Amino acid sequence: MAEHEGEHFRPRGREFHIAFGRPRYFQPADQQAVRRATDELMADLVRRSGRPYVDCYAATFKQQAA
Repeated sequence: MAEHEGEHFRPRGREFHIAFGRPRYFQPADQQAVRRATDELMADLVRRSGRPYVDCYAATFKQQAA
């Protein structure tokens, strides 16, 4: 059973696993602090997913790969 914006639904098909990292708390901050937090989160996602980090927006990456 999963919940999204108050609605419950039951995924069908294959089983899946969702893992979240450690809790993160962000205070209102300046642009540099937001960038540091984003970089930290992206590094954690890269470690968990095993995928390479690509330092560009997905749309730009797709255009370059085509």
